[in-house]
Amino acid sequence: MMDQELILTGLALVVFYFLWKRTQRLHIPKDASPELRALLIWNNLRESEKTISAAEAFLEQNPEDLARRIGILSELGSGEHRDPAKLRLHTLELIKRLPNAVDVQTANESEFFRNPAYRDEVIEALTAQLGKDLHDAEIHRSLGWILGRAAIPVEEATTFREWNGLEPDTPLPAKLDAKVLDRAVEHYRTAMELSSERFDKAAHAQSLASLLSDAGRFEEAIPAFRIAVELSAEQDQDCTELLVDFGKCLIKVGELSEAKEKLALALKHDTEGLEGGPGCGTTEAETILGHVAFQAKDYKTAANHLIRSTEVQQYSHSTTRGFPTYLAEELIAHEPQAVADFCETVLKEFTPGDSDIEELRTTATAKLKA
Repeated sequence: MMDQELILTGLALVVFYFLWKRTQRLHIPKDASPELRALLIWNNLRESEKTISAAEAFLEQNPEDLARRIGILSELGSGEHRDPAKLRLHTLELIKRLPNAVDVQTANESEFFRNPAYRDEVIEALTAQLGKDLHDAEIHRSLGWILGRAAIPVEEATTFREWNGLEPDTPLPAKLDAKVLDRAVEHYRTAMELSSERFDKAAHAQSLASLLSDAGRFEEAIPAFRIAVELSAEQDQDCTELLVDFGKCLIKVGELSEAKEKLALALKHDTEGLEGGPGCGTTEAETILGHVAFQAKDYKTAANHLIRSTEVQQYSHSTTRGFPTYLAEELIAHEPQAVADFCETVLKEFTPGDSDIEELRTTATAKLKA
């Protein structure tokens, strides 16, 4: 009897083991893109298999493996494992096999600024892949992004270098390169034309609109913004940031009525707070609306927008980049109480100890006592 119980227990353990192993198998959706498939495989590897040395050893025997190729790119592009030579090798190998991979741009974002000749080499490699498969739209998108970053001058260079892990002496674009910009614009427009999915077309239109707006070509940006907003609305996408950027662009060309309309829509759709409520979009939209009211000398309305800019939940960078202060600085001579209240809320709920906000509060308090 005892032997029979042991046998049954053993069988139960074997069944349990195989059932458990079955639950551990990696499930990859049938319609997963090669990039998503690679990411899922990479995430399912043991930690010992995710080291650069282990991944490269595997790639020597299996050069077509995308999971390891993509998996180590981000580590090679920044941080303690940064290795420009290996980054170049694996980027160019990835382009041969999956030229539309977004990792080509994201892993190399900082390296392109350090080494423009390398950036040109990647651009050439991507261009050589056009016409070889069905991913031309995405390749044009990548080319537009890379060239756009090279064309637009960098403001606040010190902060930019810090955020991107660049050395203090890294040269950055100081003025607009119109020829490079035109190439970027053409690639984005081609990506829009070639995209069969409206979701993708909306993304390319938004990128084009933002690039043109950043370059100061606001009139050209507006049609792209309209396309992006229309397609995003069709797809029920979160377009808070898009609407805010569109509103800012409209203000630049003097279309204040439509700008207010788009910013009001941004307020309605904003769910960027950490708990799904209003967040970054609301802060930015209210600040812009307040600035418009200030320029019209409607200081009370501007002050109301300033206060409403703080009526948000914490969001991803509210405690790191802080709140925009330009509206408060404009209003300090006209509505010092609103500025003082703004500062109190920001210091209490978002960025305690922020020296700029504390200084602004001190100035506003002094105005009230004067």
